[in-house]
Formats: sequence, structure tokens, C-alpha cells
Amino acid sequence: MVRNMKSYNSNLHLNILVVDDEESIRITLREFLRDEGYAVRLAEDASVAKDILGKDEIDVVLADIIMPRITGINLLKSIKDVSPRIQVIMMTGEPTVETASEAVRAGAFDYLTKPIKKEQLIKVVANAVMIKSIDDERLRLEKENKQYQKNLESLVHKRTKELEQSNKNLEQINARLHMIVDTTKGLTGCTDTQRLGKKILEEFGQHMFALGGSLYFVEEKGLKLNHTLDPGHAPDFLPFPLIENSILKKVMTDGKPLLEKDVHASGNYKRSGWEGYKNGSFLVFPITDESEKVIGVLTLHNKVASSFVEQDLEIGAILASYSCETLRAVRATETLLASEVRFRDMAEMLPESIFETDIEMNLIYANRHAFLSFGYSEEDLRKGLNCFSLIAPSDVERARENLVQRLKGRDPGLVEYSALKKNGSVFPIIFKMAPIIEDKDVIGFRGIVVDITQRKKTEEEIRSLAKFPSENPNPVLRFHLNGVLIYANSAAYGAFSDWKLKEGEPVPLILQELIQEIEERHSRTKDISIGRQVFSITVTFHPEFGYINAYAMDITKRKQAEVEKNKLEEQLRRAQKLETIGTLAGGIAHDFNNILTPILGYTDMALFELSDSDPLKKNLARVLEAANRAKNLIEQILLFSKQIEKERIPLFSHLIIKEAINLLRSSIPSTVNIVQRIDPSCGMILADATQIHQVIVNLCTNAWQAMENDGGTLTVELKQVEVDSAVAKLHPTLLEQEYVRLTVQDTGQGMDEPTMERIFEPFFTTKPVDKGTGLGLSVVHGIIQKHEGEILVYSEPGAGTVFHVYLPLAEPASKPQKTERKGIITGNESILVVDDDIVIGKMLSQMLEKFGYHIDLFHKCKKAFATFKKQPDKYDLVISDLTMPDLTGVDLAGQIQKIYPGIPIIIMTGYGNQLIGINQKTLGIEKVIEKPIAMNELASAIREVLDK
Repeated sequence: MVRNMKSYNSNLHLNILVVDDEESIRITLREFLRDEGYAVRLAEDASVAKDILGKDEIDVVLADIIMPRITGINLLKSIKDVSPRIQVIMMTGEPTVETASEAVRAGAFDYLTKPIKKEQLIKVVANAVMIKSIDDERLRLEKENKQYQKNLESLVHKRTKELEQSNKNLEQINARLHMIVDTTKGLTGCTDTQRLGKKILEEFGQHMFALGGSLYFVEEKGLKLNHTLDPGHAPDFLPFPLIENSILKKVMTDGKPLLEKDVHASGNYKRSGWEGYKNGSFLVFPITDESEKVIGVLTLHNKVASSFVEQDLEIGAILASYSCETLRAVRATETLLASEVRFRDMAEMLPESIFETDIEMNLIYANRHAFLSFGYSEEDLRKGLNCFSLIAPSDVERARENLVQRLKGRDPGLVEYSALKKNGSVFPIIFKMAPIIEDKDVIGFRGIVVDITQRKKTEEEIRSLAKFPSENPNPVLRFHLNGVLIYANSAAYGAFSDWKLKEGEPVPLILQELIQEIEERHSRTKDISIGRQVFSITVTFHPEFGYINAYAMDITKRKQAEVEKNKLEEQLRRAQKLETIGTLAGGIAHDFNNILTPILGYTDMALFELSDSDPLKKNLARVLEAANRAKNLIEQILLFSKQIEKERIPLFSHLIIKEAINLLRSSIPSTVNIVQRIDPSCGMILADATQIHQVIVNLCTNAWQAMENDGGTLTVELKQVEVDSAVAKLHPTLLEQEYVRLTVQDTGQGMDEPTMERIFEPFFTTKPVDKGTGLGLSVVHGIIQKHEGEILVYSEPGAGTVFHVYLPLAEPASKPQKTERKGIITGNESILVVDDDIVIGKMLSQMLEKFGYHIDLFHKCKKAFATFKKQPDKYDLVISDLTMPDLTGVDLAGQIQKIYPGIPIIIMTGYGNQLIGINQKTLGIEKVIEKPIAMNELASAIREVLDK
């Protein structure tokens, strides 16, 4: 036990020798040390110090490094040669890394820099004195460490041998035909990485005299804590990337052990901030696998009595090496055991019999199905079973001969035997086996046994039907190779009445076509149509008799089902094709509108400048007329691409909900109670009433069907809610605004997570065939998306289901003001114009300058934003294209509003679908103009925005 430092010194009265060529320093240090109860001797140089050391017993020496004649380093070396247990503390007024390193290598206990403070001196001397007090204990520990190292080396050697055997067993398992494994023999020791890690850390703590430390193992996303010696400060998980300039980061990067004697003083590493470290010394060791990849990190701190030294690092490195070897063995064992369990489970699940034998064909392993098939138990296997005792006596000799051939390297392939059960009954099997080879010698066999009882029965039934075709309910025919009918049963005459079959006359042409194919293949199956029926005809050639048998089966219903399936698949493909075409149409419309924009713009400007008498004006009017027809065509394409069914109008949703519930009430069982919480004060939504009605009916129908058997409560709620930022973050499709929320809740059986992930997929349903098609929720989802809303679902097995449908409030409709304007409305404001299309940009610039505006034109968003940022108050309006390569018009609007809120922005687009779901007002977007742009329209839009 370590005693209090002050009482320790006062009781021992240890002798301290101070060696320094400056008298004032010697006297000062003597007074410091005497105050603490030490006996102090002084020496002005190394020669006097040697004399004192030769006469008196000195415990600690404080020596200046730089002294006349004999340096402090040489004095240190001579002291260590004669009395290595004397602790020497070096002092210097000119500290350098080289002198400090040389002193430490020569055996100095510590290193003090002048001027020396009393507190620093007393602390270092006290540590040196303490080292002497535990020196005997150190000697004992070193002896025990050597013995421990010897034992540990023996243990590692043993574990290495076990690992080699485990790897060898693993290779054998990987080579086995059906991944059949048994309990690996010979693997001993700990097979639990968690417990082994705890044991390794505790061993490190004991050997390094450390009270604190942690062991982390590498996982995919960070370091996971395995064990800690001082719980309470080490986090359970450290995510990647690790903190730069941290000790763990350095060790993980370098893959080498690290000793830091005073992390506070060095300043090389970022500290954790924990105040429980007794001193600043650290030991950190990487844990590596067989490829030297770091798979863990072990840290030690709070060493008893002193800081960690180089000797601790060396001993720890050896212990770390042994620990890595042991950990590798344990991990290999864990992997082996997991693999063994996995492959054994697979073997046990197989529906066929799997076995292994020794060289004498004695069974050493059989799976569950083998015991069930042959009627034996595992106890019978332990007592001893030979494969030949499982074969009927009539086949034993043939089986032995096949075994001899197999040992000679000849594979008989699949062999059919009569197998013998424990109760004496016989059943047919197909047998296949392969040798187990070890060191080039066959040590046993493994194989598979397939019970073919059912197949034999089927073959017998076919033979029976062939013998008695008149009893077969399906058509059966027999005819010669020349196509002449030999026989047809009554079912054939009935099914093929249109063929007018007659024995002794040629069969129909469709059967004669099969004769040429059947001679080479011996068997052929073909589907043929006769009227509204479809038959599958299998023809078999019997060359020993020279005739062909034909067996027919009515597959009309199956074919009809396939046709229906193909129709459904075609409908789905058609829907996907329309969606793809719609997307493509939107892109084409965007590009085509960009082409039309300069055509319309320049034509408009030319017409504006020409007089009515100019003959060109009539021609340009025709150009403008053709361009407008193209514009109308693009609008139709966009209408198709958006798949607009009906125009949405502002309406009150509570009226539609009540109407739908009244309609459903008669079809809902009386065991289902309906609770309505409809708030009639909810605002209007912009919607198609028919589609909203469809949403309500679908959701309510699903809800009451979920409670159809046991009854329950169907709750329908309508209220106006405001989506805040927290909800919007969880559901990106929702904006921070007010919505009308429809809630449909049931108390039915609920859904698990996998089911909820698929409920909106087309054709997915958990209902019986007569209860639903799986299209309802997918249709609901599509309708809500078209209405720019969102549908959320919450459910748990046994806890019912809740659907929340969010529909945005409709903005109050404003009546358009019809103002007749004569000519072009002009102005003199400054406008920033951004369009990546050079032709369109120049056209806009020229057009707006004709209107009287001051224009700055840019073809790149980033450059335009940089210019705006320098002089934001220069501009009265920003006009930007929507789709641009470096920055979209929406993004540009957002950045501009951050710098200069309130400046109006006009967006130009050839395909406005990209603006769906964007809150234009918050971005300052006052107007969206569809391309191609007419001159009058642009002039009016600019004045409308600027005059607000």
C-alpha cells in the first residue's frame, strides 16, 4: 500500500546528493529539500560527487548536465554502472530534446529545467524516493512477469496449434458437398470475444499497475467499447471518423503502440476533458488481425505510484502480441462455430437424407430426415450403424461392388437401390456418394439418399393408365410412325370430335407434324387449340413396338388464367409506359419552349417596329401565328404529361366526408361503431371532389374490413392543422404551412413493419381474392400526390391502424382584373436578367431595353449572384430562367432573398412542373411566366410586379 508522501519522507530521512558547479543553486536546493526532512549533501563537481558516493549511502542524486571536466551525463552513467538502484534526476538551464533524450537513455529518473521551482523539485524527488521503496517489489514483479511470460508463450503456442487445427477443419467443411458440418473437435479455450476482451484488459491493468483503461473493438461505423477498468467516462461508442489529433486516431492510423509520459505537457493530442486522470501518462496498444489490420485499441492510464516508462511499453507490446494471437484464435473459433451451426441447420432442413461414414461405411453422421426415412434414432447411431445394413439383402452385393469401383476412382453416378427400414419394410431410393479425402487418403464417404417411393407410384400410375387407356378420363391415342391411327379411347373421340378420328386412317396433320420430331427425342409435349379448348399433348415413341402413344390434357382454364395474367401485366406496362412518355414529354416541352421563345420574341419585336404598310409585317404575322400554334401544341403535351383528369376547384372537404360516410353506413357491419369528429370550420382545399370522395371510401372500407370479424370502432376526424418545422423535417413532402388533415382510424388487427412498407404498391394486398385487388391504397396515394398533399400511416400488430391525409389549404381565389392596355407598357427600372441560353438571354435583353428598362444580362447563375451580392440595391427586379446547369432559378431566388429580402422575382420556365410543392412567396417569386414568352405578356407581367 502506498503511504502519504509527506509522512513517507519524514520517516525515512533519505540522503540526497546535489551536484552543481553553481554554489547558489546548490544552497537553494538544499534548503528546499531540508524543509521536507531530507538529509542533503552538496558537491561542486562530479569528482567530489564520486567521492561522496563511495563513502556515504545516497538514495537520490540531483546532477547538473553541464559541469566542468566531467559532465552530468557521464556522472549518471558511472552511477548506473556502480549503483543502478540510485535514482538520478538531471538538471539543466539549457534544455534541448537531444540532452533530454540522452539523459533518459542513460537511465535518468527524470529531467528538471532551471530555474527549478520548489513544488516541482519536491514532487520529482518524492517520486524518485518512492521508486526506491517499491524497488524490491519491482524485482519480485519482474520475476513473476518472466514466469508469466513463459506461461503465456506456452499458452499462445498451444492456442496457435489449436488455430491451425481449426483452420484445417474449416477447409474441410468448406469442401464438403452439402456444407454438412459436425462439432469441431479439438478446439479448447475461451470462445467468447466479449469475455476474452475483458480478461485481456484486466491482465494489462495488473501487469502495468494501471487503475484505468478501456478496450475498444472496430465496427463498421466506429469503435465499440468492450470493457473498461474505470466505468463512468469511456463512451460506449466512438463514431468514425475519430477526432483529429486524438491518441486513438494516431494509434489507429500508425498501427503501433504509443507511450505518452505527460499528455498535458506535450500538447500533441486533443484532450477528452475528463478530470479523473491522476497523471498525464498513457499507454495505447493496437489490436491487430493476422493481416496486421487494426481491429481494436487498448488504452491504459492512472498508473500506481508513477508514470508509465519505456519498460512498460516493451512489456505491454509483448503482452499485446500474445493477446492478438489469442484473440485471433477465439475469433476463428467463433467464426467456425457460427459456420458450423449455419451449415448444420441447413443440413437438418434438407428434405432429403444426408450422411457421412468412415472408410468401413459405418455411419458417423446423419441428418434429421435420414432418421425419419429409415426409422432409426440417434441412440441407434451412437451404438453403431453400417450403410450396408440399410440396404435390402438383394442389393447388398451390388452396393459393395459399387463401393469398390468408387475406391478405384470410378464414379457410378446415381444408383438405385432398395433400402431397408428399421421395421424391415423396403422402399426405393436413389443413392449418390463422394469420398472424403484427407492428406490424399480416403478416410470416409459422404452422400445423399433420395426416397423415390412417390416417383415410383407415379410411374406405376402412368403405366397403369397406359395399360388401361379406356379407363383414362383424358384423351389417349396410339398411332404408327406412318401416321395411321391404331387406337383412341372414348375421351379422345369426345374431345377431338372435329378431327373425325377413325382407326386405320391417318391422324390429323397437327399430330403427323410431331412424328418427325419424336423419332429423335423419344418424347415431345405441345399445346394445341381445338375450337375454344386448349389441350397439352404429350407424345412418346416406343421404338421396340414401332408406335407412338399420345396423352392429352385439357388446359383451357390454365391458359385462360395465363391470358388474364398477361392482360394485367400489359396494363401495368402500359401505365408505366404512359408515365415514362409523360416524363419524356415534359422534358421535350421544356426544350421546345426554349426554342420557341426567341422565335416569338424576335418576331414580336420586328412586328412592333414595322409599320402597317410594310409588306414584311404580314409575313412576320404568319410566322407569329405558326409559333403560337406550336405553343398551343406544347401546352397540350404538358397537359398529357401532368395527366390532368379534372380541374381542381376550392371546396369544403367536410361536406364530401359526410356524404361518403352516409353512403358507406349501409355496407358497414353493425358491429363496427362509427365515430365522427368533423370540424366544419376547416378552410377550403383545392381539389377534385370525385377523387377526394374516392380517397375517403377506400380508407374507410379498408378500416371496417380490418374489424369485420371482431368488430371495433371506426373514427373519422377532420381538422385544420399547422405543420411545424419538426414535422416537416420528418416528412420532406410537407411544408411549414396550414393543412386540412383527414384522419381515418380503426381498432383492427393492425400491420407489421414489412406490410406497411408495401401497402402503397400496386396489386399488393393481404385480403382474400374476393375482398380486394390491392389497387385501392396505390390509387389513394396517387390522388393525394396529385393534390400536393401527403398520406402517413401508423400501425402496430394488434393495435389498429391510423391514416393521416394532409391536403393544403386553398388560397383565396381572386378575380382576375381585366385591364385593357394599348401598346407596350414601358418603364425605367433596373432589372437583373439570368438565362443560360445565350439566344434567349440576348433576345430578352434587347426586348426589355426597348421597353425602357436598364438591363444587366448574365448567362451563369453564380456570376449573376456574385454581382447582385456586391450591389443588391441597384436592382428593382430579377428575372431568371428556372432550369440552369450551375444553379436553378429557385435556388437563386432563395439566395437573393437572404441578402435582399423583398426584392420581386419573376421565374421563366419551359416546364413549370418543377415548381410543384415550392412555396414561391417565401422565395420572393411574384410571378411565373411560361415559355415561349410574348412581348405584351412580358411587359404586362413586369409592370404588374413592379407596380404592386
